Amino acid sequence: MSDLAVSLTALADSLEPATVTDRTHAVAAVIEPTEILALPLDRFARQGQCLEVRIPWLEVTLWFVPEERDAAAIARTGTSRGRVWTASELAALMALPERAPATVETITRAKLGLDGDIVEVRPRQPDLG
Repeated sequence: MSDLAVSLTALADSLEPATVTDRTHAVAAVIEPTEILALPLDRFARQGQCLEVRIPWLEVTLWFVPEERDAAAIARTGTSRGRVWTASELAALMALPERAPATVETITRAKLGLDGDIVEVRPRQPDLG
């Protein structure tokens, strides 16, 4: 999964710098936000902390969280599920062969607008006709 971490970093760089705020409470070993962003997604799923991320082209912040139970905890605070991305959702996004900024923005806005979670992301099939 280290390729995913490299891809996530490249994607973040292409989308303009984001402001990241660590909102984790009472964690035995607090990891700095920059270190968390460098984690491979499988390790983030095991050891990560909940991160609130501000993206310049989006009017609300997003949450990057290790797993579904973290997403549920944030949802209990009144935050919509569409604003929360689990490590597995980020991995599905990173698995796309074409991750142009416009594609990422479209998927992000769809997830936010539908207040949903990402179950699977599939690349489009080539037009054979």
